[in-house]
Amino acid sequence: IQHAEFCPASDCLLLTCSNDHLVCLWDIRMLREVAVEGWKPVPLASMKHGAPVSSAYFDPIFGSRILTTAQNSELRVYDAHRWDEPSAALSHPHRSFQHMTRIRATWHPVFEDLCVVGRYPEKGSLDQTRGVDVVDLRRREVVGMFYNPSLKGLIQVNKFSPQGKFLASGMGYQGLLWEAGDVLRARGRVARGQPGDSTGHRALPHTTTTGTNSGSIKRSSSRKRKEKLIESSRTRSTVAKKKKLCN
Repeated sequence: IQHAEFCPASDCLLLTCSNDHLVCLWDIRMLREVAVEGWKPVPLASMKHGAPVSSAYFDPIFGSRILTTAQNSELRVYDAHRWDEPSAALSHPHRSFQHMTRIRATWHPVFEDLCVVGRYPEKGSLDQTRGVDVVDLRRREVVGMFYNPSLKGLIQVNKFSPQGKFLASGMGYQGLLWEAGDVLRARGRVARGQPGDSTGHRALPHTTTTGTNSGSIKRSSSRKRKEKLIESSRTRSTVAKKKKLCN
């Protein structure tokens, strides 16, 4: 089993995904406290995939949809009105190998059709960009990207803040913090790309914030400059007040 979580809309519904290519939805009221020989629990729904499934998440707004990430470079969405087949499916480059953390797509907490997922293109692909794609699941396309050319590692883990203003990412031993507002506000036009952008997606204008090997998160250089200006202003104000008191 790769992941398990309860539905945010019901304490009785449990979701699991595993290496046997299955995502299963369980009603825990139908499970027995003690296993009986020959008895096997039956899920409410079983969603078959073409490869081991790395993650399965209920949508955080209504809890009526499930977003899955399979290891055959496929993302799927299942709706509560019909669990037996996906309402949306799209290919995405997020291959994996034995000794790496599985790449998992995660929901945006406010925009119900958006998710983010790390990129790891196949060898030989023309586009070898490694970043975090913003995917519009309704349109079934990538509409933005969190990307910094100075980062060479794989970004496997991503989680939005509760209001979706920030995105925290894990890249090996480093923690990354992104300001998410600009990419999400521009998502209606990002899909067309920008002049001179070879990837076809617009990267965040903010500086990526990289953490130390211990996983701590540092602030961006732009934010540091703002803090220095504020601190300098406060210092000048304090000095001026002291001079006034002395006079």
